[in-house]
Formats: sequence, structure tokens, C-alpha cells
Amino acid sequence: MSASANLSPNRDDRRALVVVFLRGAADGLTLVAPVADDNYHKFRPRLAVKKSDAVPLDDTFGLHPNLRALQSAWQEGDLAIIHGAGGESDTRSHFEAQDLMEHGGPTAGGWLGRFLRTRGPAPSPLAAVALAPTLPESLSGAPSAAAFESLREFAITDTRKGAHQEDFTRELQRLYALEEGALHDAASHTFEALRRIEAIDTKASPANGAVYEEKYPFAQGLRQIAQLIKADVGLDAASIDLGGWDSHFTQQTLIEPLMLQLATGLAAFRRDLGPRMATTTVVVMTEFGRRVAGEQRLRHRPRARRRDVRHGRRRERPARPRRLARAKARNARRPWRPAGLEQLPRHPRTRAHATRRRCAKPRPSLPEFPAAAATALFVTP
Repeated sequence: MSASANLSPNRDDRRALVVVFLRGAADGLTLVAPVADDNYHKFRPRLAVKKSDAVPLDDTFGLHPNLRALQSAWQEGDLAIIHGAGGESDTRSHFEAQDLMEHGGPTAGGWLGRFLRTRGPAPSPLAAVALAPTLPESLSGAPSAAAFESLREFAITDTRKGAHQEDFTRELQRLYALEEGALHDAASHTFEALRRIEAIDTKASPANGAVYEEKYPFAQGLRQIAQLIKADVGLDAASIDLGGWDSHFTQQTLIEPLMLQLATGLAAFRRDLGPRMATTTVVVMTEFGRRVAGEQRLRHRPRARRRDVRHGRRRERPARPRRLARAKARNARRPWRPAGLEQLPRHPRTRAHATRRRCAKPRPSLPEFPAAAATALFVTP
């Protein structure tokens, strides 16, 4: 069954869409590597996934070994991968790229919110949920949406000593029943969501022998989404993030544990839902990818050296320990001057000129991130 069928606007089919956002720009060339391409290994001598280590997908691509838990989904036809997906924007800002991805273009409201509006009024206050402190931009404009970090934390608590929780909730219900309009509707949705969540046994073991790692918040978030789906609370869409993918110099150290979290969490989620995966679609996305050259160009700045030669500036010789010691002792005997002026000439005109040059806006050597470098993984029945 295709993903487009799972996104049918008909509510009677009771399908659920789960969106996983890998915030920080996950490196698609590491997650799903073209291991049979010689250029891939040529340009990434340190970062390239070895063909012998990769989980084979076809004659060209292979999964990173830490994504091995997704192999069964691929073999059974439940995993589809779109490599090199992205937009036309060339922005290097993570925030701008995430906004574009979540809005689906320069339009108001999020793409998930627009999708849910096409399905008409929300059948449940839990039709759209986000396992996050606040609603993501993708759910902005949804008919009904709730954000919480844990099902257990989604509750009304009375901090007064000796107070009874049920009595406190009834008092609030009577209070908001007197209101009208948007406030009354919002309160009614909240109390209905509380009622449905309280009916869920959050301590129940996952089905079909699925195991969610306790140490991974991402896995526990997927477990709660699975509980909502199995409880038939009317869930249409759910959003969850896995952040920390913004790596530059220590990519292997940073993202290898994240790939393990991603794969084991999705595999447990798929196993937990069992037959319900036939009506559940999981979309994994990120804002953009990484350059083919990897970390190599970040180790030097040839542009700065060429500029120095072109303008006839003499490059400073490497500082030596004895020279540094003599300079510190000499500066200690001089009158105090503002920090940063120690090395400037003493002539007033020259000093002012040099101060302006030192305070000029620097020209950073930025890495090149192509816009069309994001990788999307679709887990579909």
C-alpha cells in the first residue's frame, strides 16, 4: 500500500501518520550510503561507510550498520527511501530550512495542519499530538492539537495540601462550563483529552515482544504514540523529534548513537503495532544534508592564505615559547590599555586605522551544504 493511500482525506479509514523530524541536518550519505560508488569513498576517506560493513539494500546503496534494525522492514517491503530529496532554497540556516520543511513552502500554517484541515473537524481532542514541550510549526493551523512530553505529565494537579484530584477537576469543569465561545471549547477539548489519556494503561508492556530502550527518550516517545494508536483515541497525526544531528568535526562520534536510537526505536514501534502498521505511516525527514566532501575542507582555509598574499600582507611567523614569555613580561611593565590593543602600533593615525581593520566584520569560510541533500525514510505497509 502506498503512502499516498495512507494520507487519504477520508476519516473512516482511521489511518495515522507519524512524522519523525531529525533536527540538525542528518547526513543522508552516512545513513543510506552509496557504498558501490568509488567517488563516495574518494571524497570521504574517513567518513565513508565501508561496503563490507553496510547493510545491503541493492547494488549501489547500503544502510549504516547502526541502522541494521530496519533491514527486516526493507526486506518485507515496508521501508522506502528517497535519497537526495530537498527544496530549491540554498539557505545554510538550520532554522530557516526547518521552517521551510514544516510549512511546506512560503505559506501560512504547517503542512500537517493543512492536511488535517482537509479532513474536516477533528473527531477527537487527540487527533493531532506532538511529543514535545510546544507544538511544532508543521501542526500550526490544525483543527485540534495537543503537545506534551509524556502521557503521565498530561494532567491537572492541585498543589494544595490534602486536596483531592477528582474534586479539583470537577471544580474546574463547572467553572469553564459557565464560559462561552473559544474558551469553553478549549476547556472542553482539554478535559476530554484528559479523560481519554487517563483511560490508557501507560505501564502496560508493549505488544508482540517489542522492546523500547528505557535510556532513549525518543524510543519512549514512540512507545507513547503506539499506546495512543492502540487505545483508539482518534489519532490522525503525531509528531516527534530526534535532535542532535548538527555535526561538523566529530560526526562519527555524534551521529552513530543517534542512528542506533532511530533504528531501534522505529523497529520496536513497528513490532509493537503489529497489524495496526497496515493503517500507520511513518515519515522520517530532516532539513538538509551534508556536503559530499565531508569534514575535509573544514580543516583549513585556503582563501584566507591567498588573500594575505594578494594584498601583500606578511604572514606572522609561528609564536615561540621564549618570544611569548618576553612579550608577556614587557606588556606587564606597560600601562594598562584596553584588551585587544596590545599589538597595535602607537602612532595615533595608524592605531585608528588598525583598530578599524581589527573590528571589521570577518569573512568566515562556511561549509557548502547543498539544498537538495536531505534524506527521507518512509515506513509504509
